[in-house]
Amino acid sequence: MTTDFDGLLDELGHFGRYQQINYLLLFVPLFLFATVVLTFSFAAGEPDYRCLVPECENSSESSPYAPPWLRDALPFGSNGKPSQCTRYAVNAGGNWTHATCPADGFFKNVTQKCDNLVFLGEVITIVNDFHLTCPDNKWKLTLIGTMHFVGQFVGVPIGGMLADRFGRRTVMVGAVMGQNTCGILKSFAPNYVVYFCVEFLEAFFGGGVFLSIFVLALELVGPSRRAFCSVIINVAYSVGSAYLPLIAWALPYWRHMLLALYCPALFTISYLWSIPESLRWLISRGRVEEACDVVKKAAVCNGVVLSDEAMSIFKKTLDFEDAGSGTKVHSGEEIPKTLMRNMAKEMVASKTLLLRLFVNCLCWTVAGMVYYGLSLGAVTLSGNQYVNFAVTALVEIPGNILVLPLMERFGRRTTAALTFILSGITCVAVPFLPHWGGESWLSTVAFLLGKIFITAAFNTLFMHSSEMFPTGLRSSALAACSTFGRVGSILAPQAPLLAVYGASLPYIVFGAVAMIAGFSSLVLPETLQAKLPETVAEAEQLGRKKKTGIPLI
Repeated sequence: MTTDFDGLLDELGHFGRYQQINYLLLFVPLFLFATVVLTFSFAAGEPDYRCLVPECENSSESSPYAPPWLRDALPFGSNGKPSQCTRYAVNAGGNWTHATCPADGFFKNVTQKCDNLVFLGEVITIVNDFHLTCPDNKWKLTLIGTMHFVGQFVGVPIGGMLADRFGRRTVMVGAVMGQNTCGILKSFAPNYVVYFCVEFLEAFFGGGVFLSIFVLALELVGPSRRAFCSVIINVAYSVGSAYLPLIAWALPYWRHMLLALYCPALFTISYLWSIPESLRWLISRGRVEEACDVVKKAAVCNGVVLSDEAMSIFKKTLDFEDAGSGTKVHSGEEIPKTLMRNMAKEMVASKTLLLRLFVNCLCWTVAGMVYYGLSLGAVTLSGNQYVNFAVTALVEIPGNILVLPLMERFGRRTTAALTFILSGITCVAVPFLPHWGGESWLSTVAFLLGKIFITAAFNTLFMHSSEMFPTGLRSSALAACSTFGRVGSILAPQAPLLAVYGASLPYIVFGAVAMIAGFSSLVLPETLQAKLPETVAEAEQLGRKKKTGIPLI
């Protein structure tokens, strides 16, 4: 039989004091995780630098970055910055006797490579330490970001499967410890190859962090509070992302920055004893006595007395019947591997769930592509790089908050469709909006609106996808969806290559795929106020009672 866990939560409280305390505890590793996701954007960032001109200056350490004679000695690009690795050839016939660096002392039509460089400011990244300067090495810097997303691509599905097998809490703690240990090791990397390899390992472990926290938090609350709790999780993530540039600004040396960001999370190992395992997971694994103890503690903390009917799910023998399999599991026993395989086989045999998984994966791919495409596109905004990064992260908060009333009023499916389509429209509009007085503020507003809407769509997907698959496979299904989201994030850095064929093409592609995802999500079932399905059969019945005029899967 199916355990009526949502009925138990009705009496225990959908978001009582016990759940609130555990949510606050989960916010700490979530916040710290958000601060390190994109550390490579600063640690492997390219600082401003130029050629050292020994005829006009003595050393790179004491030389000003922009002396008055610089335009006579170095070519400048269309962006107004001096050339990084080329300089004008010396004209020995120039007026060198009367001026330190005369205007006629260089041939403006002859350039040559330089031997030494002058860096702007105090920022030191791996570019400085590993000598990754000049155009010949730029691909090494971009490859680090790609390898990071590849690591997540590999780690996310493995983390999801391990969370279903060994528990959400165990995998969360293990993933956090592995990720941050790799981050600390990365700060001591002696060369590019070591840094590159550890970047992959860090992202691999990090792939299991967010999903484990999200599922652990989701399974702790009742249906009426899931949307609210999903929103505050994502707000915490956005605030953590905005904290990264603050540390990068305060600690301009990349090794110090990494140590400051990764070391604090090591205390998370204490969470093995300070927070409970997912009740739904404990029950699904037959560990009834442990689940019962957790519920009793929660009831005391929430100040409620549970009825015998609510506690009946913890009776000595539980019959787990998954779509008629009739398999029985006794309390205190591990669910046999055959039971988990049976549920997986039932899902594979279900055309409804396979189509549902396909549409979810499509939407996640698009969300990852557009979200990270716009995030990386933030570098086109003028101003301080730290401020730009923080603004791009903080602008997600309105997107996080926006989804709450929309999901509660119109449901998950409609909200996903609406935010995808609005993001698509604003993305397409970005390159075509007029520039008044040389200012592109309309395009900037459209850009930020697109980021807000795709953030809202992404957050809705997390909630919607996690509510339409059975408990035994929920983490695995969500991990599969998130894996395809990583495919989108891997594709995102390649979008600027489309600008070769037209400056507006990247935004048109982002807009088109976002609208396709929006209309595709309309075929998914509505899960607003629905009980989380425990079996494949229950998952198949989601949304079947509501007549929308749109065929649902």
